[in-house]
Amino acid sequence: MTAEKAEVWETIYAQRDQLVELAHNIHHHPELAFFEEYAAKRLTEFLEKEGFTVHKGVCGMPTAFIATVGHGPLHVAFCAEYDALPPTSLFDRSKPPDLVEVWLTPERKDVPLLHACGHHLIAGAAVAAAMGLRDVVDEVGLTISVFGTPAEEMYGLPEPRDGRLAPGKVVMLEEGAFETVHAALMVHPFPTPFSVIIPSKACLRLQARFASGGPGGYAVGISELKRLEGELKQMILSFHQIPALFVARPEEKNTGAQADIFWIAPTLAEIKNAREAVSRCIEAVAFSAGVRVQISEYAPGAEMCHDPLLSSAFRKNSKALGRMRATDGNIQAEISKLFADPRMPRIVRLLARLSPRLVTPAGLFMDKFPMDIVYGTDLGNVSELIPAIHPFIGIGGTSGCHMPEFDADADTDEAYQAMLDGGIALAWTALDAATDPVLKAHLLGSGDHGSKARRN
Repeated sequence: MTAEKAEVWETIYAQRDQLVELAHNIHHHPELAFFEEYAAKRLTEFLEKEGFTVHKGVCGMPTAFIATVGHGPLHVAFCAEYDALPPTSLFDRSKPPDLVEVWLTPERKDVPLLHACGHHLIAGAAVAAAMGLRDVVDEVGLTISVFGTPAEEMYGLPEPRDGRLAPGKVVMLEEGAFETVHAALMVHPFPTPFSVIIPSKACLRLQARFASGGPGGYAVGISELKRLEGELKQMILSFHQIPALFVARPEEKNTGAQADIFWIAPTLAEIKNAREAVSRCIEAVAFSAGVRVQISEYAPGAEMCHDPLLSSAFRKNSKALGRMRATDGNIQAEISKLFADPRMPRIVRLLARLSPRLVTPAGLFMDKFPMDIVYGTDLGNVSELIPAIHPFIGIGGTSGCHMPEFDADADTDEAYQAMLDGGIALAWTALDAATDPVLKAHLLGSGDHGSKARRN
């Protein structure tokens, strides 16, 4: 461990209690996308107190911010997320496992807002990484920023604030906030004993608003919406893509209805291939019901392009922190539960019964996960233009993200230890970027990518 890395570790652990309290308090005040007033206030107050220059309400979003320290030529941004899950985005463990989750209700008022994706830990890790580097940035030639990025959880949100149809990082990218950034880093909690990088998916959400043809016109009711759901699912499956969410909100007679369809594919190009066919399917249902329809498209989510050099650096740093605990007895017990999941291939479940080590991944990083992980991130859009990584770090437990149980797993001592380790690994990766000649040249040579987002 270098002297700078030791100093980073000591600085973060000197603030351990404050960092844990910060994340814990955000966990206990869950807020929807674009309404994260409490979280943004706590984060910016903390960073201002620690000597960061903070710009609030950036890019026209009241809960977005950029907090910066240092004057070095290499600019590394740590992305902080802090919105909670809309109830519509929660998976129900009691239902048969399926990649397709469907709701056909106006709201799920019985389900509270939860941090069931652990975004409070993402924010805590980003702040921890920046805090750890604060006193060495000028010495090593770094500029460090915490990018407060609202509204990552857009796809289960009934009505985005101010009609915004793009998540926070996409808005910031399009507004040029990333123009001077050479690398964007973040870490996400996950039910895994490892630190892993998993290929993400691309996604798209279309919103259809149906309106009656006048006082004597017809409304789109439950039966039409159920038919639309079935036809959209079949249409998307015909493109070998995954219909992940259908939210329909039937309204009073003669006042229309609203339906949202969200689907997933390996690449953005594949998503766009299906877009026109999905729109035609919606229009056909409206025509047959004798109503008008207005279709709005959310900003498409691109698949995550993990930078290989940054990934390699994070791998070494995470391993040095002991985040590869495959031989630990408790971890082996957790792995056994994970591999008993009915979604696992049968051969994997059979091997796991003999010994979890037969199916435990040998390396820290995996090109393919044992089951098909369906997730996307708006950092994917950033990663198309700027070197970026989005690793997962294990917080204990076996409940998956977007399950109510994950909210509890993400508020434990083990989860906050993972958050601190994630922050240290991110900070050490930024140090490697500043001190390794090959990695530094790679990032500095990435060019002014942020401005391309506005021109394209």
